[in-house]
Amino acid sequence: ASEFLESAQVKMSDIVVSPSRFMLEWVQGRGWELPRRTYVQQNILSEELREQSMNPSSLIKDAGRRVIAGADINEIVFFGRLEILKGVNVLCDALDLLGKQE
Repeated sequence: ASEFLESAQVKMSDIVVSPSRFMLEWVQGRGWELPRRTYVQQNILSEELREQSMNPSSLIKDAGRRVIAGADINEIVFFGRLEILKGVNVLCDALDLLGKQE
């Protein structure tokens, strides 16, 4: 069931960015339709964000107003399988915390 949801999400996306060519080939091999604009971009985390990730509360505080690389962040996107093992529950908890700040 979760693979159907993920493949439908990818099929309806304007752009897909994958951390590896292997992942794109793997999902295509499983019959997923990828949009024309599909790219590979390795996961790269700046030193500042790596340090902040060790203290999650610093990421939650004023998250909607954080400025990274000169751009305001006003949208959160979860990249991962839609399962607890990949952290979807952490995303939901973070969204709850953000909602309480407003």
